[in-house]
This record gives sequence, structure tokens and C-alpha cells, in this order.
Amino acid sequence: MYSDEKKILTQIYRWFSFYEKNSTLESQLKILSKNISIDSGLEKVFGIDDYLKKIDLIPKNWKSIYNILDYQIESRKNGSYIVDTLVEYDNLGVKDDLKTTFKYIFSLNYEKNGKDKMFMPLIQSVRVSALGIHDHILEKNKNKILASLNYFYLLIDKNDKEVECFKEILSRNFNLDFQGKNIDSFKNLKKYYISNNKEYKNLDHRVEDIEILEIKKSEYKVQLIISLEKIDRRDHLSEKEFYVDIELEDCGSDLLKIKSLKNKD
Repeated sequence: MYSDEKKILTQIYRWFSFYEKNSTLESQLKILSKNISIDSGLEKVFGIDDYLKKIDLIPKNWKSIYNILDYQIESRKNGSYIVDTLVEYDNLGVKDDLKTTFKYIFSLNYEKNGKDKMFMPLIQSVRVSALGIHDHILEKNKNKILASLNYFYLLIDKNDKEVECFKEILSRNFNLDFQGKNIDSFKNLKKYYISNNKEYKNLDHRVEDIEILEIKKSEYKVQLIISLEKIDRRDHLSEKEFYVDIELEDCGSDLLKIKSLKNKD
């Protein structure tokens, strides 16, 4: 469930980041089922063809921000997941600091690509209802940052020694500092995974808190509080929290890329 939770959160944060910017249709289709059902209260969509017809009704380049205040994930017997989220929406073009709270209920499931199950779940349905208006200060691009970071830690926990999957999330000139061990190439990353293979089994990293320190053009500096649970070979559970300083850059894809990362005690 821990791995599934990271995948689900990555897709949910992607959903909101797409509507903060004029994202490409190709990016949006990455996370949607062909049988997508959307009920926004104003518009209803049934299936991907209907979605493609109605996508032009959405204004381009919305000056808006979505912030997930709270979420609950429920697994169903049929393998699907229901995500109940409390979301703040800020239409920056209307009035400063005026925010509306919405409830978004997502349904996600793993679909098949041929005979194989997809690595990431797809959003099958979305229901939206407005709850009220209030004032709150939000941080720009937080959803895209959180989508990227949840995906990064999903790959860390996945423990894929081939490291090819990291090319989607790491910058060309990246530098990772894991407790004083510097890694600046995919070759070194692979060596690190192989030499620490026993250490990187049965891990669960979770983003507990995030502080956006700086936004400058297409670059971001953030600090995270990460909780880490680890089960050793004797099934003993250990837990700890630590800070992580991260620099990211926007290369135009739906996920940011990590330029540098440093774990701190």
C-alpha cells in the first residue's frame, strides 16, 4: 500500500498541476483512463473522446493555484482506490487572497498495457463539489513539486538497480548527497545501488512537510521533512525523520527534474 500511495499521490498532484498551467494534452492523457468520467457540477465528461471534445471549453493559461489541504486513500476489493481530497482553489485573476474550498473525489485503478499491468494507476473518475470561500495564502507550483518528489521517492523505494527510470526525474547534471556520499552520474548511481542493495530493501519514504524556499524563473529550492520506515532482514521495523534540501528545475515536462539533493540529519 505504501508504494501504491506514492503512485496515487503522484497522479493526483499531476492532475492539479496540469490545470495551474496550460499543459499539453499529451501530458493530461498520461494520467487518465480511456473511460474517464468527470462531474464538475458545471460540466460532465464520459470517456476520453468526450474529454477531447470538451477540453477546449477550459480557458487556456488559467491564473490559478490548487493546494491539497488533506486527503484520505481507501482501497477497494476490486483493486481500485478512492481518494477523498480537500482542495483550495485560488483564481488569482478575480481577487487577491480569495480562495474557494472544494472536495475532489478521485477513483484510480491499474489498467493493463497488453498483458502487463501498468506501473502507474490511471484516474478513472473525478467528482467535484464546492464547499465555500475563505482567505488563505498559497504557494505557487506546489502541486508540480510534490508530484515530482513523490515520484522520486517512489523510485527510491522501488529499488531498481538499472536506474533507467531515474532519467525521467533527474537533471542531466545532477548531484545527490546521501549521508556524505556524492553521486553525480547514472553510472555512479547504479554502483551505489548495487553496493547498498541490502540497505535499500523494504524502504518507505514519505514527504511529511515541505517548505518552498525560493522560486526563480524555472528553478526551485525546497526543504522537506522525510519520514523513513525500514524493515530489516529479521523483520525489525526502524523509523526516523530527517531534512532534505532539494533544487529542482522545470524542463517543460509534467514533472520537475532534480538538480541537487542533500540529506541532513
